[in-house]
Amino acid sequence: MLITATDIVKSYGNDAGQSPALRGASLAIAEGEFACIVGRSGSGKSTLLAVLSTLLRPDAGSIVYRGAELTRLPGRDLDRLRSSEFGMVFQMHHLLPYLTAEENVLLPFMRGFSGITAEQRARAREVLTQVGLSGKEERLPGQLSGGEQQRVAIARALSPAPRVLFADEPTGSLDKATGRGIMGLLQAVNARGVTVVMVTHDPEYAAMAGRRITIDDGRVLTPDGRAA
Repeated sequence: MLITATDIVKSYGNDAGQSPALRGASLAIAEGEFACIVGRSGSGKSTLLAVLSTLLRPDAGSIVYRGAELTRLPGRDLDRLRSSEFGMVFQMHHLLPYLTAEENVLLPFMRGFSGITAEQRARAREVLTQVGLSGKEERLPGQLSGGEQQRVAIARALSPAPRVLFADEPTGSLDKATGRGIMGLLQAVNARGVTVVMVTHDPEYAAMAGRRITIDDGRVLTPDGRAA
């Protein structure tokens, strides 16, 4: 397995009280898989994705990625892991409005605005072509449709050639037709060998993934509805 999470616990709150979001969630993701995490609102879907992608540290439990226990790694090592191995796509594209599509895709390579290599620029144009935006590299986000902006966000996540693409409700702000286009794009990304782990509330989109993982009340369920 590429990623194995065991007995993950995560709560939110302060001294006034804690609200548990994950209550011993366990799951495994195989390399090359397209896994979709589903569940009702407040079930812990997005928290689970954030923990798997190391954006959040769990309060307890184990996350093993390619044989390494991630919960023991210091922050700087997790930063390096995210920049080299993981790509992130969110419901809102989070593009910088004053940068072109190409410049937004180049953001993972930037340290300031200098030092971008010809190879990195070629990579940015390559992934923009892969997501169907060839010829629109110089457009600002405001000159693109909502679906095109989400495609730029996916291209940005793919630019460092990650092993795993994490997507949190990537179609949530799009109409049905545009959402289906984004799902087709994610299927194509997966077909090229990238492991995709996605959260969605939409059963149609969940059915387009290779495997559905159901979470309820902070616990991952087995196919017969029991807590894993």
